[in-house]
Amino acid sequence: MIEEFLQSQNNLVPISRHHVAVKLFGKSKGNGQDFINEVASIGRIHHANVAKLIGFCVKGSKQAL
Repeated sequence: MIEEFLQSQNNLVPISRHHVAVKLFGKSKGNGQDFINEVASIGRIHHANVAKLIGFCVKGSKQAL
């Protein structure tokens, strides 16, 4: 499902053979500020126990980290 979503958005680019986690968001309340805040927060975190943010995707009401 995630791969299909990313392929449909033409955003699936093989980076390496590493596993990645993708977080999909449901319908956002308001103007999407919650999603923007989460992207900014996760992008600033550098910790051994937190996955590095390598990208995000927004297409209409679909949002993914």
